[in-house]
Amino acid sequence: MFQCRMCTENIANLFGGERKADKEKLAKKKAPKKDKSRRDESSWQARSEEEVTATVKQWSQYVHPRAREFFSTPQQMEEILTQIAKEVDKSDDPIQGPDDKCVYWYG
Repeated sequence: MFQCRMCTENIANLFGGERKADKEKLAKKKAPKKDKSRRDESSWQARSEEEVTATVKQWSQYVHPRAREFFSTPQQMEEILTQIAKEVDKSDDPIQGPDDKCVYWYG
């Protein structure tokens, strides 16, 4: 294949030709990552029903008005918040907790 003395690449690459290195990079990007989760299921602690109710009541204060409009009834919104409260460790708070701490879902 023709290669210009001034160019370090094959000119055919400019017109849609692919280099072997490009194909290898693409293959690496498509390979599924096997990241190990930092979530420790053995340390998960469920909230009691009283804690869930209190947490939902606290979180309800922070719901954006547009989110309130999304749900047909306030009970639907509370159901979603209840599900979140039940499936997140009782020591974690995705609403009022620190921004730099990950909150894991255990549902």
